[in-house]
Amino acid sequence: MSSDEIEGSKRFLWIIYIILQQFVAIIIGYAISITFDGNLDQLWLWHKVFTPTGVIFIMFEGILAFSPYNHVTSDFKKTTLNNMHGCFMGTGLTFMTVGISFAYVTNDKHFTSLHGIVGLIAWILCVISAVGGILTLYSNSLRGHIRPIYLRFCHTLVGLTAFLTSLTAGSLGFYKLIKVKEDEGRSTIAIPIIITLIVLVGTATLLRSGRTVVRHTKTVLTS
Repeated sequence: MSSDEIEGSKRFLWIIYIILQQFVAIIIGYAISITFDGNLDQLWLWHKVFTPTGVIFIMFEGILAFSPYNHVTSDFKKTTLNNMHGCFMGTGLTFMTVGISFAYVTNDKHFTSLHGIVGLIAWILCVISAVGGILTLYSNSLRGHIRPIYLRFCHTLVGLTAFLTSLTAGSLGFYKLIKVKEDEGRSTIAIPIIITLIVLVGTATLLRSGRTVVRHTKTVLTS
């Protein structure tokens, strides 16, 4: 492949990443709009802001930080990227935790629905991933107990699973909203579009981070 073709491919992927970020902006904008459409004193409504913001916006940016096709972070040092990733994911998990707490406080039966159950599983996986991220950060110090590649592999695999499960929970949450809006006699045309955008974000993440999981898997199997 010629240098011109490589540069053309890189520019194309940059554009794809910018488009994905616009998808995220639309999703979060819609989540905020349906929140401000109700009574802001209700904690339940803030669940619809904090949780998707934590996952779809902040955590997604944390994942994008490592991509060589991210036009913002592509020239950053690995140490800087690691710190950025940790800050993004930690902040995203905090937002997610607050959002889930609002849902539980206002409706203790929230976790009996498919959306609630999948969301709780996603949160548990995110916590496990966060612990794995901390262990991975200090993997060289733990070398005497466990090989760093094993920690990186587990963290990447659990982290990807947690993020995709979180997106699934978000899609189920928006799907539940269709029934609510239909009962209120309001338009639901935007919701399938939002769910489609979430699926596209998840697919892009799977294609990008899935390659990292495959690479780590090969390293683990051959080491």
